Amino acid sequence: MDEKEKEELLKEIEKKIEDYTKKIEKNPNNASYYYNRGNAYHNRGNNFKNLERLQEAVEDFKKAIESYDKAIELNPNNASYYNNRGIAFKNLGDYDKAIEDYDKAIELNPNNASYYNNRGLALNILGNNKEAIESYDKAIELNPNNASYYNNRGIAFKNLGDYDKAINNYSQAINLDPKEAIYYNNRGLALNILGNNKEAIESYDKAIELNPNNASYYNNRGIAFKNLGDNKKAIEDYDKAIGLNPNYSLAYNNRGLALNILGNNKEAIESYDKAIELNPNNASYYNNRGIAFKNLGDYDKAINNYSQAINLDPKEAIYYNNRGLTLNILGNNKEAIESYDKAIELNPNNASYYNNRGLVFNNLGDYQKAIEDYEKAIELNPNYSLPYNNRGISFYNLKEYEKAIEDYEKAIELNPNY
Repeated sequence: MDEKEKEELLKEIEKKIEDYTKKIEKNPNNASYYYNRGNAYHNRGNNFKNLERLQEAVEDFKKAIESYDKAIELNPNNASYYNNRGIAFKNLGDYDKAIEDYDKAIELNPNNASYYNNRGLALNILGNNKEAIESYDKAIELNPNNASYYNNRGIAFKNLGDYDKAINNYSQAINLDPKEAIYYNNRGLALNILGNNKEAIESYDKAIELNPNNASYYNNRGIAFKNLGDNKKAIEDYDKAIGLNPNYSLAYNNRGLALNILGNNKEAIESYDKAIELNPNNASYYNNRGIAFKNLGDYDKAINNYSQAINLDPKEAIYYNNRGLTLNILGNNKEAIESYDKAIELNPNNASYYNNRGLVFNNLGDYQKAIEDYEKAIELNPNYSLPYNNRGISFYNLKEYEKAIEDYEKAIELNPNY
């Protein structure tokens, strides 16, 4: 739909609003007029939302609710009035009120599958995935041929980490409606998480075939190619995503990650720069740019980026760890230990953080503390060769040569490249 067609549609909706308003003036006690005017406001709100005219969309959703309120006042026993008001509340982000309205609609008409589905959607957004699944179960029981209900239930299962059930539901949706691209994309996302990247790519291929203008499908396929080590194909997909949506910050970030792996750190930084320009509040983008600067030996800029990431998300352990690694390279051992301390505080079960802090203690000549950290790393991950090797170095420095040899041998057993 081009701009002219969009404007024509808005004019048509405006005409409907005017017509229902005139009908209401002549007969102010007819609930259906208010309901239909509410639907017209709601429809126009959705169109404004799609046009990114968000303030106008909000105003229309509020006007829709006012019309639905009056319809319900005049006829409190019509389930569809509550359902549609619930959808308007959902569009305004008031999910609790939306659920109240869906519950009332279900009470009045317990055999309408769409009401249960809508309730599930709102519960999903609130993170109540188990309750959402119960609603979707009922929707599917009442209407087992609606593909979207299976897709929505699949999303809830994915949110709960039950990826096999999620995939099963997406596949059921596809069987019912094989022409809907989003179902293939969602299946691809779940397959990706399970590490089934080739199958994921097949799903993304189908999504792209059905809808070649959706940037996120290319971005998601790019991630699968990256996971398979095919970073060139990944970059091609990220480039396609960016071509379709030049404001897609995630695609620039992912392009940077693939370029980093290929050793093209300067180009990676350019991609991260653009991602940050588009979304300056995403901590991971600064962290990733920091890694690229570190790879180039620009440690001060790397530390600055890690610190920016920490300022935006002070609860993410990896940012402190990465800053510690770079401070260590610069010989700022005490500051490095402070960063590792914080990383360990936030995630005490990551073996590499203890190993990294142990290296700093070793550099400071505090071999006993270093050994304690290496032992903790080994306890957390007995197959982690690096802390055995590093503990061997600390034992060697303490002139405990037999223990050092034992550790070196264990490190070689786990990693023959030592």
